Amino acid sequence: MGGSKVAYTVGGTIIPVHNMEYLSIVLFSSALAVTFASLKALPISTTQSVIGAIIGVGIARGS
Repeated sequence: MGGSKVAYTVGGTIIPVHNMEYLSIVLFSSALAVTFASLKALPISTTQSVIGAIIGVGIARGS
């Protein structure tokens, strides 16, 4: 689908996150968000979760 293209654009060009440390933070925070939303029976998109995590890392880095 189009989710991988969006993640590549956000993570590769808009907010550069090319460090493995950042990748693990993105994946861990995304997994937490999906888990908690699933436990609460809330609809969640994994793509939105990953994009939100990439943006969060970019903001934390000051990008």
